[in-house]
Amino acid sequence: MKFILGLIFGIILVPVVVVLYLLSGRAPVAASDPPMPFEKRIAKTALNAAIKKGMPSAAPIQADEATLVAGAHIYREDCAMCHGLPNQQVPIVAKGMSPNPPQLLQEKEMVTDDPPGKIYWRRTEYDSPACLVSKPRFPTLNCGR
Repeated sequence: MKFILGLIFGIILVPVVVVLYLLSGRAPVAASDPPMPFEKRIAKTALNAAIKKGMPSAAPIQADEATLVAGAHIYREDCAMCHGLPNQQVPIVAKGMSPNPPQLLQEKEMVTDDPPGKIYWRRTEYDSPACLVSKPRFPTLNCGR
């Protein structure tokens, strides 16, 4: 009986405490605030599940020389201001963004080992509105491969 009461109390108490915390105004909401507990893990889990469910087996464009050259040009014109260039410091624009955009040409943040279908999905379904301004945008999918 004590177990059942404890379980019911826990099921009610935890959501009440979370709601009170959120209503108290103490939850981190500013771009400069650290993430809430488990926020990164929850977001990463959801993102990985969405990618697994939605990514095609291959990108619908060819990774030929013309596509790669066009992608490099588009990247330099439309993407480098946030995602950086090789052997350069993080752009000042990127320092003011939250979350920080990945520096795609720095070794630890490259996506060149990702399958083309995953890069295609991220580029078409996940990127922020700022990343979707380049036209045409698909040639950048294989840039760097």
